Amino acid sequence: MKAEPEKQPAKSKKGKHETLKTDSMIAQEKSSTKPQRELVRYIPDTSVPLTQQLGDDTAPYDQFEMNQRLYGTKSTYNFELYTTKLDESKVRDA
Repeated sequence: MKAEPEKQPAKSKKGKHETLKTDSMIAQEKSSTKPQRELVRYIPDTSVPLTQQLGDDTAPYDQFEMNQRLYGTKSTYNFELYTTKLDESKVRDA
C-alpha cells in the first residue's frame, strides 16, 4: 500500500490555513467534479502540404521561416540571448 505524504497546513492567498494537496489529490478532485470530455478525431489541415507539417528531410526545418510564410509573423528571436555562442572551429565532431 502506498503511503500518502503527511498533510501540512498551508496559507492560502486569503490568509486561511488549508491542507497542502498532492497532484494526485487535485487530479482526483477535478475528475470527480468534471465529466470526461469526448475525444475528437484529428483532421489535418489539407491547405498545408504534409511535408511542411512534418518537415522535409532534405532541408533543415526553420520554425521561424515557416511561421512567417504561413502566418505573416516576423520573429525577433535571437539564439545568442539564450545560450552561449560556441566557436565552431574549436568544437570537435562527435
